[in-house]
Amino acid sequence: MPGSRKRLGQDDGAVTARRGRPALDRQALSWAMAQIDASDGRSLRVSEICADAGVSQRTMRSAFQSTLGMSPSRYIRMRRLHLVRAALFSAMSGHTTIATIGQRFGFRDPGRMAAEYHALFGEYPHETLRRGEHAARCG
Repeated sequence: MPGSRKRLGQDDGAVTARRGRPALDRQALSWAMAQIDASDGRSLRVSEICADAGVSQRTMRSAFQSTLGMSPSRYIRMRRLHLVRAALFSAMSGHTTIATIGQRFGFRDPGRMAAEYHALFGEYPHETLRRGEHAARCG
């Protein structure tokens, strides 16, 4: 990501720092979300995303909060949890473990991941794994 594109708002001079601030914030938010979604669960730092987007962390937090109702860090964690869920649903328990899948998406503590997973999805990772296996057998 570093150096991968011009700073936002400097591509063609169409967005100015003062008059176009809301447009620049939306552009930074869209760009950040695209980078996060394209990361395939790799560990990303909000500071790196902000630096690449050419906006401050405060600006990025404000854009995420006003648009999505959450911080960039929370969005990254939720995105990674959704990737874990998809991997669990398509995995076979005899071939992989929940901890291995969690580690693939940057979760080092399986217990904490399971708690966050349960809070978001209302079920534990092993339940998703079991449902995926059942769907594969029946489906």
